[in-house]
Amino acid sequence: MMQTATTTILWFDQPESSDIGRVGGKNAGLSEVTRTLATAGIRVPPGFATTADAYRSFIGENGLAPKLRKQLEAYHSGADSLADAGNAIRRMVVDAEFPAPIAEAIRVAYRELQSAVGRRIPRSPCAAAPPRRTCPRPASRDNRKAISTSAGNPSC
Repeated sequence: MMQTATTTILWFDQPESSDIGRVGGKNAGLSEVTRTLATAGIRVPPGFATTADAYRSFIGENGLAPKLRKQLEAYHSGADSLADAGNAIRRMVVDAEFPAPIAEAIRVAYRELQSAVGRRIPRSPCAAAPPRRTCPRPASRDNRKAISTSAGNPSC
């Protein structure tokens, strides 16, 4: 159904989008449900996932790996509580910038998604944000792999 597929984006109706290693477990499950229900004649809204490669690129481009490791080590050693380590990690991820090619791929896919459903799709709230705050750029709970409607903000 959807046209845009890259190493960054996979649509739920594509067979390769059920590969857990490429899109994570939640997205692979959404892909499987989408394709299974569609073949049973049940309409399922379209959607897309960002890939694990996009996630790794995001982490690498922002130099987050050593910082994330340091936070996890602080938690495991008892220097930080789980809540403190989690909050620090969440802040690092939410405050980081998407590399331009990934951000553009998400914008293109989002526009294609809006075109497919025939209307503008409102942005989703940040998973890590306080209630009623929306993301200035894409974010998600699943390590930024499952970016969907928050990508519509042109300031991303």
